[in-house]
Amino acid sequence: MYSLPSARRKKRKVSNLNLIPILDVVFVLIFFLLFSVQLLKIFEIGTDLPVFKLVKEQKKEDKKKFELKIYVDNQNIRFVNSINRRTIDKISVDWENEDFYKELNEKIVKIKTENPEEERVVLTPRNNVEYQNLVKFMDQIRSNKSDPESKEKLFEQIIFEK
Repeated sequence: MYSLPSARRKKRKVSNLNLIPILDVVFVLIFFLLFSVQLLKIFEIGTDLPVFKLVKEQKKEDKKKFELKIYVDNQNIRFVNSINRRTIDKISVDWENEDFYKELNEKIVKIKTENPEEERVVLTPRNNVEYQNLVKFMDQIRSNKSDPESKEKLFEQIIFEK
């Protein structure tokens, strides 16, 4: 018998999808994405956590006459005795001026010499104070910059407060 050619089924050749060019493009895109990402430097400021004390120790500390609290913003810095809430001193802020840092150091050294037993400071910065300025300020609080040879620490513990 005779069969018609249209009745025959033609075998179709199945073509495989070539993934190699697609993978090449994906790897090149990943490479450019990784190099275009801005990597952030994260800095860390070491601070002391609040200390929990027993009731007996708190009674001894209640007799304290001085506790330094410093309020920092972009206009001025106020030094306050938080026990009696009296302002000890105040200084106008000029972060770019070197004389400002000398005056600041003098005031901190003066406060420390009047209260040598005090080792900690409660620091209350405002949101508008820049990070770099706050770090410079903390360096001034920790060590005596007027006498570079001195290994004496002024206020070693800095506690942040909202």
